[in-house]
Parts: sequence; C-alpha cells; structure tokens
Amino acid sequence: MVGDIHEFSEDFTKNLKFFTQKQVPKAITIYMPTSKVWHETSKDRILLKNSLEQAEKELIIYGVRSTDAKELTKNAKKLLRREEFWKEMRDGLALFISENFFKFYKLDKSFKPMSVVQDYFFLTPLASLIERYPDYYVLTISQNDVDIFKGSYGSLSRISTKKVPENIAEALWMDEPEKSIQMKTPKKGGRNAPKGAPIYHGHGAVKESYKNRLTRYARTVNRDLNEEVTDRNLPLVVVTTSFFYYIYREVNTYPNLLDDFIEGSPENMTILELEDESWEIVRSIFTREIQEDIRKYRDMLHTRKALKNIKEIVTSSYQARLEALFVEPDEKVWGNFFEDDNRVTVSSEREPDDEELLNLSLINTLRNGGKVYSLNQLEESINGEQSYTGILRY
Repeated sequence: MVGDIHEFSEDFTKNLKFFTQKQVPKAITIYMPTSKVWHETSKDRILLKNSLEQAEKELIIYGVRSTDAKELTKNAKKLLRREEFWKEMRDGLALFISENFFKFYKLDKSFKPMSVVQDYFFLTPLASLIERYPDYYVLTISQNDVDIFKGSYGSLSRISTKKVPENIAEALWMDEPEKSIQMKTPKKGGRNAPKGAPIYHGHGAVKESYKNRLTRYARTVNRDLNEEVTDRNLPLVVVTTSFFYYIYREVNTYPNLLDDFIEGSPENMTILELEDESWEIVRSIFTREIQEDIRKYRDMLHTRKALKNIKEIVTSSYQARLEALFVEPDEKVWGNFFEDDNRVTVSSEREPDDEELLNLSLINTLRNGGKVYSLNQLEESINGEQSYTGILRY
C-alpha cells in the first residue's frame, strides 16, 4: 500500500503499538532516494532490487530459511515490475516489511539508501514526521441546524447527539418552554405590520431583541455541547457566521475553544470542505505547539536534564524517564539492551543480534508518551558533533 507524509503520520499515530512492537521473524526497513523523472527511475529499481536482496541475506544470517526470506520480500519485489508505480515518484521511498505486513510510502523527503533488518522497524530517519496529530471537534451552527463532528487528520464524522438542539426554535423552547417565542414572517399585507417584519407569538408574547435571542440560543448550544462531548480537552473549531461566533464566544465555557473559526453558513459546505478547512486550523496550531516544544527543549539542552550518554538514554527511555529525544536521522549506534538488569552494551561495529540503540530509545520514548524530534528540526546546532540528546522528565 502507498501513502504520503501525512498518511504516514496518521498511520503511525493510529498504529503506534504495531509500529513499535517487536516483529516476527524480523522487521525489514528500507529507505532510498527516488527520482521524480520517470525515464531516470531505472537506477531506482536497481537500488530497490539490491536492497531487497541484501535484506534476504541478512534474514538468512539470522536463521530464517531462504524460502521464507524470499516469501517475506515477495510483495515488495512485485513493485519492480509495476510500471505505474514508478511513474509517480517523489523524493524518497520508505518500505516496512514483516510477516503478513507490507506497506510503502512515497515521501517528499529524500533519504540515504539503507536496508535495516532487526527486531524493530527502523524509524529514526522519519523522526521529524512522527507527529501525534490530535483529534478535535467541529461545531457547526446556523439558525436551522446544529451539528457536532469529531475529526482527526483525514477523517471527520458526525457525532450522534441527543441533547444538542436541532435549530434555534428548538433551542429557545428547550431553554424556557413556558416562555417560548416563535417567530414567523407574516404574509404579504399582514395587518399592522410592515412588509416582511417578523411577528412574535407564544406564551406571554414577549418580544425579544434579535441579539438576545441569539445569546439564549448560544447558551443552550454551549450547555448541551459540554454535556454531549466526552473529551473536553480536545480543540473545538466552530463553523458559523462572524456575527454569531462572537456572541457564542462570550457565553462559551468549553475549555479549548479555538480563536480561529470557519466563517460562513455550514449549510453551504460539504463534509469534505468542513474536513479540509477545520484540519488546516487545527494543524496550524499543532505545528506552532511543536515549535514551542522544540524551543523549550533547546533551552534545556545544557542543563542537568540533558543526557548525552547513549547508555543513559537507552535505560531512561525504557524506564519512561525521557520527556523528549532528539536524534540525528542517519545516526546508528549498535549494541544490546538487557531489560532484566538494565544493562547496555555498545559495539564499535555491528555484531550479529545487535539492535540499533537510538531507534530502540525512540521506540521506548514513544511507547511511554514522550516526544521525538529530529535534530534537523532545531534552528541551530545543539552541541557540535553530538548526534543525540535525551531530555529527562524530572
């Protein structure tokens, strides 16, 4: 299967447990640069073919039978003969292969060619793409309709609501049923009323200003929204007119209402338009938060919370003590980690059964709720030749 950068991030977020678990019999990860010009892709095919053959040889060294090794790479080899696959390439290609699993991503990111066979997928080259995209809510409000949606990157679905009013008339009736005010436009030539003027009637026949009615409407929607949603920490994007948004914001009690909103009538928008426009708002805020995190961690890089020793980084990541990990995407440190006694060995050159320790630290950091960044995301070098740094939680 194919995916771009955003799809990789979404897949990784939704399948974090799978991508960070030990694979059987081994995990094969291949990265390679690719050409966007079709007639120049012959060298890319050769590179992929050689990478797959190298992976098969490594599998055999690990004790996998030759027939099983070839079976494992069979689906990836089919790409070599698929002309359509090579016609729409990007800057780089990433492949993930294990038993009963194969997925590739054409990415707008170039890679140094590498084929890695070990217990876990090799993820450090994608450190800058591992973003945990947040879920969020979308509240659409017009006088005729109210809806709540839950979204994430690439999806937006309506929440089945029981309490939220369907429209302004129902909201005002729910708010004060004994004083409900109905509004209708009189027929042409109605007595004692100018053409098109609204007539208010109901118990008490109390006439309200238009803004007061909308304020009551906003309060009802706000109250019912807070009772309906399950996670009030998620960002909330509102879709409505500019006039009503500022009324709604004045009465809002939802803790994470975003200042940015989608202006216009939601009745004139398709679900895809709602999805695209709401995601752009959430993504821009999420991107700013990432940059703020990076600046915060950069300021901590020269404090006692910063770890520069690979053995300390490996053990701290396993013990859930790392809040953040910065890695050089192409750096590799081979060795082993023994969980029973928290012992780490480092090899000067890769030995049989070695695991890449920075990748293992990255995986453990993610498993334990920490954050991972590429050193390339920093605006400046953090420590000369240092190619990895961990930031302790405490």
